[in-house]
Amino acid sequence: RLAVTPMAISEVALTDGAPVGVEVRDADMAGADAVTVTVSTANGDRATLRLPPATPGVFRILTVPIQVDPAPATPNNGLVEVPGPGNVTFRYVDPNPGNDRPPTTLTRVMRVL
Repeated sequence: RLAVTPMAISEVALTDGAPVGVEVRDADMAGADAVTVTVSTANGDRATLRLPPATPGVFRILTVPIQVDPAPATPNNGLVEVPGPGNVTFRYVDPNPGNDRPPTTLTRVMRVL
């Protein structure tokens, strides 16, 4: 399971430093040092988040570095830059979803209002 909180947030709240958290629950990954979640925005910004374990099979970060900025994104600056109202997409690839299925991508979209 991939969860993003909150699922919608205002530009003002982001500018004021409201936290955005990400959590992955994947029992198959218990014992792993971390899992990765890819984040992308409409202005072409991409970032890879490394989520450390909180408990076995549960990985999370409590604050994703998201910044509202209408300028073009700056690659590899440690921030997820969103150009204003729009979507921030979070993706986690579950390498072993069970039942002999191939890897599965879980996607969640957070709306910036």
